Amino acid sequence: MSCGNPHELPCNEVLHSLVLFIDHEIEDQNQVHQIEVHFQECPPCQQELTHEQLVLEKLRSLLSESCAEEAPDSLHEKILNQTTHLAQQMQAQFFGMPSPFAT
Repeated sequence: MSCGNPHELPCNEVLHSLVLFIDHEIEDQNQVHQIEVHFQECPPCQQELTHEQLVLEKLRSLLSESCAEEAPDSLHEKILNQTTHLAQQMQAQFFGMPSPFAT
């Protein structure tokens, strides 16, 4: 994809970084700026950005709707018991005492 115009950052590099750009995961601010300028100069890449943003937004929406189940109380209780048990084991090891749960 290309609009046919030369850019400081080629279209293929911009498109490979698209999801990282959308999710604000690019740390190099110079690279972020180059990508932003590219989108301003390149309508096909801007269209791809808009399309990808819409797709990711829809995907996140669908995932949040389908994953809205609450865990049963019994699972919460099991997790609490296991974390308490692990904390006791770690504390016993830290203070050099044998764990009451060791076999």
